[in-house]
Amino acid sequence: MNNRLGKIVIFGLLLMLLFAPFAGFAPLMLILLAFGIYWMVGSLVEAFFSDDVAQKNDNAGFESSGGE
Repeated sequence: MNNRLGKIVIFGLLLMLLFAPFAGFAPLMLILLAFGIYWMVGSLVEAFFSDDVAQKNDNAGFESSGGE
């Protein structure tokens, strides 16, 4: 995230917490939920569409051990 954008978001959350102490956590939890979903979907997409490094390592070990 851009440094300036991060500072603006944090400042906005702090202002919300100042003016509404208990309601200030709701936007923070929504942001955490959004980033959690983004991270999970990103990991799934990366797992499906990236080169399978573990499989390549297993095949390399099989070939170097004189396998069939």
